[in-house]
Amino acid sequence: MDPTRIIAGRVSLDDVMAELSRHRPVFHSEADLQHSFARVLWESAPEVHSRLEVPQRGSGRTEYLDLQCLGPEGRTAIEFKYFTRGWTGKAGTPVEDYALKAHGATDLARLYFVRDIARLERFCHRPDENGLAIMLSNETSLWTPPGHGRRRTRDHDFRIHHGRELAGTLLWAEGTLSLFRFDGHHRCGGQAASAVSYSAGLR
Repeated sequence: MDPTRIIAGRVSLDDVMAELSRHRPVFHSEADLQHSFARVLWESAPEVHSRLEVPQRGSGRTEYLDLQCLGPEGRTAIEFKYFTRGWTGKAGTPVEDYALKAHGATDLARLYFVRDIARLERFCHRPDENGLAIMLSNETSLWTPPGHGRRRTRDHDFRIHHGRELAGTLLWAEGTLSLFRFDGHHRCGGQAASAVSYSAGLR
């Protein structure tokens, strides 16, 4: 198993997501996703303890980590993003009614997801700690590579389609707004390393 995808040195992220999707293919909100993920993690590895909204203090300010996973052999910091296209229907076990709102601004979704990865680089400073940024979405354009010949968009550096590697300096709108500098290399995709995107099977 890829060590960058192991949670707290105990369980595979892909196994947790597979088990989660069996009962909860859809979520009402990002908080619902976080809580459900933590529950499945506990069921899969009871020795791993989960803590939600953990304060991270440094540089004169306090930020909050979505989920801290503490195991006997390591720890994992996890950030979540739940970005949805409008959808209504029934799903899950037990069956529930869902009405997902349309978030719309996919460029900002990419920006905030990449910001999560940058936050994880700051938060993960122990040798026994790894970080995972997870985006769950039913918006296909988020993981679709830009077409050839398309004009350069303001979020060009922030594309997160499968296989995309994020490294070095990323510029938003060619440097007019935001800048991220990565110390490491982060590869995007549901079957890749520490920046992970999963698609929700909704149409």
